[in-house]
Amino acid sequence: MRISLILLSLLISCVQLCGQVLQIEYNGDPLSEEERGKIEKMFVHEAEFYSQFGLPDTLTIVHLYMFEKKEAAKIFLKSIGVTTWEKVAGLYVTAQNTIVVLGAENGRKRTLAIIYHELSHHFARHIIGVHIPNWFNEGLARYFQNSVITKKGVRHSLTDYEFGRIRSMYTLGEINLLEFINGLQDEFMIEEFTNEGYSYTLSHALVTFWIEELPGDMLKRFVYSLKDVDDSSAISERIDKIYSGGFKQFEKDFADFIHNDD
Repeated sequence: MRISLILLSLLISCVQLCGQVLQIEYNGDPLSEEERGKIEKMFVHEAEFYSQFGLPDTLTIVHLYMFEKKEAAKIFLKSIGVTTWEKVAGLYVTAQNTIVVLGAENGRKRTLAIIYHELSHHFARHIIGVHIPNWFNEGLARYFQNSVITKKGVRHSLTDYEFGRIRSMYTLGEINLLEFINGLQDEFMIEEFTNEGYSYTLSHALVTFWIEELPGDMLKRFVYSLKDVDDSSAISERIDKIYSGGFKQFEKDFADFIHNDD
């Protein structure tokens, strides 16, 4: 019964970018007009960001399912063959271009941030593909999650807590950037759940450094190196090739970025 109601509560909004029509299809529990407006502004903002890496012609629609109650979300996920949802507030189902928000009990501001996060996964997976490193994929998503719509546009923040946390990890010798950059997905998630959000915090800081501190062409070169399926080199080796001074200089510049923040 719940699924039939979901399918009836459908609203589609379209935006146009570079001659391409992008669509959001709203399903599940309703969002207000103001909330949909913010989502669509962020949708355009993220689409414009990712367009520098090439938007595929097939990237036309994302299905958004927002559920007030987590149990309703679980029923829906089971209906589309998804059984992994523990410890997450939202997820992106790549094969179906579907974002699912698992319960909005923590407030709509938090819900919007989750949607912004999952929208990034939608773009990143379709543009960069499955070869995107987990830290880069989650760092990009966390970057947009920590952005807000203002009257002057989109404003991003890397919080004082995050700067402080990473500084402390450096002081304690807990950061091995080479291992983190080259790490596998399982290692990333184990560290995230056992070390108080370590992986997502460090990923967010790394992506912020890429986007806000380095020349724009540096990020583009890195993304295109990730899209090269014939390149089997480690991620650190790819950075070593494109970064002035190599990976060692990248490590130093990132550490300076973290320690020099006011």
